[in-house]
Amino acid sequence: MKLTPRILGLSSGLALAVMLGACGDDGPTTPVVTTPPPTLAPTPAPTPTPTPVPAVSGFWDSEARRWHFRLEQQGTTITGSLLGYRDVYYSNPEDPELKITGTLVGSQIDFHANAFGTNFTGTVQAGGLRMTGTLRDCANGCRNYGDELVKQP
Repeated sequence: MKLTPRILGLSSGLALAVMLGACGDDGPTTPVVTTPPPTLAPTPAPTPTPTPVPAVSGFWDSEARRWHFRLEQQGTTITGSLLGYRDVYYSNPEDPELKITGTLVGSQIDFHANAFGTNFTGTVQAGGLRMTGTLRDCANGCRNYGDELVKQP
C-alpha cells in the first residue's frame, strides 16, 4: 500500500494528538477564569435643542407699502390688528375687518386681515426685528409686493 503525503500527514498528526493526550498530568489544575467582555452602555441620543421661536409681538411697519400692524403672538398663533396705511391710522383698530390672524412655524410667518385683502407671508430674521417676504394688498388693485416689515421700538 502506497501512502500519499496527505494521508501520511493526517495519520502522523492523529498519532501525535493521541500520544500527547495520554501523557497528561493528573495533578491539580487551575481553572481558567474568563471574564465576560465589558458591556458597553448605549450612547444616549443627544437631546435635541429646540429652535427658538422668534418673538413677533409688537408694532410693525412695512417698508415698501407703509402698512402699520400690531401683532400678538401666543405660541404659533398670531393675532393683532391692521392699524393704518401710510400716515393714516384707523380710528377703530378693534373693527373685525382690521383683525389679523395667522401662524408662525419656526421662522416662517403668515398672517392676514380682511381689510384690503392684506396678507403677509415671509421669514422672521434672526434677532426678530425684521421680516422679509411678500405683502399682498388690494388697496389699489390686488398686487404682491416684495416687502420688509420692521419692528418698531
